[in-house]
Amino acid sequence: EKVAARSSVIAGFMYLTIALIPLFLGVVAVKLLPASDIPADKQFLLPQLILLKTPPWLQIIFFGALVSAILSTASGALLAPSVLLSENLLSKLVRDDKKLLLLSRVSTVLLAAWATQMAVANRHIHDLVTESSAIGLVALFVPFVVGYYAKRHESAVAIVSIIAGFATWQFWPFIALELALNEKDVPSAIAGLVVSMAPYVGYYVLCITRSAFSLVRKNS
Repeated sequence: EKVAARSSVIAGFMYLTIALIPLFLGVVAVKLLPASDIPADKQFLLPQLILLKTPPWLQIIFFGALVSAILSTASGALLAPSVLLSENLLSKLVRDDKKLLLLSRVSTVLLAAWATQMAVANRHIHDLVTESSAIGLVALFVPFVVGYYAKRHESAVAIVSIIAGFATWQFWPFIALELALNEKDVPSAIAGLVVSMAPYVGYYVLCITRSAFSLVRKNS
């Protein structure tokens, strides 16, 4: 367990070193390219640098590696949630292996359709990364922290927290309109995070209330 924890921390620092490479190249591109060659959309800055400042053989390697990384990441990003869904949720609801396999395949297709919708709706890579990261914040962060640190927790509360946080984040523009709130003042990710805490707050308030009543009855 300690080895796994240390490995995760070390891998995180190693990931930072790898992630700094494109950032460094972006800074280099701003310095090397004239203002007329810098694209208006900065997400094309690095490909523009490669096209203008490198030989053809290096361009082939770069774009080949880029396509390979995209395909590898996309396949892993589709299979990982479908495996988690089938192993942690569907396997407890369905005992037949054939039906479980079918549901796993269907969940993979549905996740692929959802990912396609997100990619089409967010044309800029920054917006897409922001929305993808927000899912973990509104649906997974609170149940993970409570499950890791708290001694007393319930799976049903975690499921309610996930559903409530995700639904609030997804439909926040309509909820904010009904509540007469400015969506820019209260971001949807923050609203989803706060709502995902609510089931746990209610659960622990109920537990404390029950413990207090039990203590009063024993003393009386």
